[in-house]
Parts: sequence; structure tokens; C-alpha cells
Amino acid sequence: YLAGQDIGFLYFLAPDKKTVYYDYMSDDINVYGDVSRTDMVLERVESMEIPYVYPEKEFLEAKETQQIYNVKYDALHWNDLGNFLGNKLIDNELQKLNSQIVPLNEE
Repeated sequence: YLAGQDIGFLYFLAPDKKTVYYDYMSDDINVYGDVSRTDMVLERVESMEIPYVYPEKEFLEAKETQQIYNVKYDALHWNDLGNFLGNKLIDNELQKLNSQIVPLNEE
């Protein structure tokens, strides 16, 4: 629908904490069948050819050197660094659609 209206759209699916910090989670946490809900959503988005960002790889790399989810309070959500990383990845993709968008940087 949006493409027909010449309106750009980008879907963002945030990895949850158990996906990134799987080594700290129980193996059976939120397991329902063989296919994860995330995989189901991504399959559907891909089949519909919707542009999307799913930064699982980037978050897994970042966690090796930085803490990107809150530890003590609201422990299921990103901290400021995780938020920065997610938004930077969104900006990078949006810049492909509109060159006037300037991606976030640490400065």
C-alpha cells in the first residue's frame, strides 16, 4: 500500500534479550514449537518484500565488548548504548532511501 503511494517504509524488529544474551538464559525460556516467533515474522516480511532491519548479528558482535541491555532495572530492554546502536542501524538503512538523513554517530 505505502509503495503504491510512493511512501518509503522500513520495518525494524528488535532482538530480545534472550536472543542476544542467550548464554545467560534457560534453554526452555519462551520456547513454543520448533520455529521462533521472530523467525516467523522475518519469513513473512521477506516473503512480502518489505525492507527491514533485524540487527541480531550487530547486537551479538557488540555484546562481546559492551553491555547493550539494562542489567539491573528494566532488564529486558536496551540500555542507552543498545538504543544508540539500534537507531544508528535504522538511520543507515533510511539514508539509502533518503540521502539527506544523517546517521547517528558517537560524537
